[in-house]
Amino acid sequence: MNEWGEETGRNPLKIITENCAPKYTLEIESGISEKDIYVEEGLYFIAYEDIETTYYAYSVNWEFIQLPGITGNEYESFKESDASLQPSSSAGAIYVNDNMNHIKVSGAIYSHSRYASLDIENTIDNKGNSPFIYKIRYEKRHEGRIETEEKIVFLNPSSSGINRKRVEQIPAGSKVTIQQVYTGTSYNLNSSEEVTINEILADGPIAKASFNNSYKDTKIISAAGILDFGLDEDGNFGYSEEITDNNLLMECRNRTIHCTYSLNEPEDEPKFVRLKAFLPSEHGITFSDSYGKWLLDSDGWWNYVDILNNGETTQGLHLLIDFGDIDGDDPNIDFNVGVVVELAPVLYDESGNPYAD
Repeated sequence: MNEWGEETGRNPLKIITENCAPKYTLEIESGISEKDIYVEEGLYFIAYEDIETTYYAYSVNWEFIQLPGITGNEYESFKESDASLQPSSSAGAIYVNDNMNHIKVSGAIYSHSRYASLDIENTIDNKGNSPFIYKIRYEKRHEGRIETEEKIVFLNPSSSGINRKRVEQIPAGSKVTIQQVYTGTSYNLNSSEEVTINEILADGPIAKASFNNSYKDTKIISAAGILDFGLDEDGNFGYSEEITDNNLLMECRNRTIHCTYSLNEPEDEPKFVRLKAFLPSEHGITFSDSYGKWLLDSDGWWNYVDILNNGETTQGLHLLIDFGDIDGDDPNIDFNVGVVVELAPVLYDESGNPYAD
């Protein structure tokens, strides 16, 4: 255990392949294929080389086998006829036939997409008080059909000049469309709102999508939050969050995101508040409001009907998300939801009626 175990961090495949020349070599073709060879008695280490192509990586598990050494019921459980031979559920399978030294190697070659990265670059002439929201769409052909996936990300500028946001885990070979769906209250968009990369690759330079925005003077500020949903290392469904302003609270309970905003800073003046959600197109959303405090306008913004004063918190706006079949065989649960809140100072007309600029 100490020589091979995790305590030492040594990899058996690396140790053996670096110190031992192979006695027998077989080529197993893509997919599922079989090779039948005669070998001498002994303990054998069966190693499969990983393969990478432009778009995919292929791998098969390594294993040990002792020849001879399987007798009676043990042997019967391994013996298979050529007609009925199927690979086991493990990545590689070894079958021993009647003469005990004649083995059949059957490799089930498992493949997965290679992944690429993307840098979103935002050039601004002056730092404002609002983030940018992007919707990224991947399109990739798989088994004769086009598969699509969307992701919401935000970029919160830290200074003037070029600000970057790196997006990971994009399937290599995808056509990628990046759209600036929220420009922010502090900026004008000077470039195209959409950039398309016809094919993104895992090898070579990281792909870039560039946008240009110029600062505009405004007293309206905004905050953004992203909830990323998916399975954790233990296979449990959950989410992580990334928020630009701690006064924005986003909590998910019973597949519903509960959103509130608070004015807590001593210098905060009364504000009008409105909220908008962004999420992938394949997921539906239903809004609800237990206290009748939020009204929907024609642009998809939910406006809070009361003026929010210092020390107050809005009533919750509830976002019921269509997660699909989480418990199904192929759940579509790896996605995220973005929320933007805008805060406008309260102004008054000549008659003393409040309005937002």
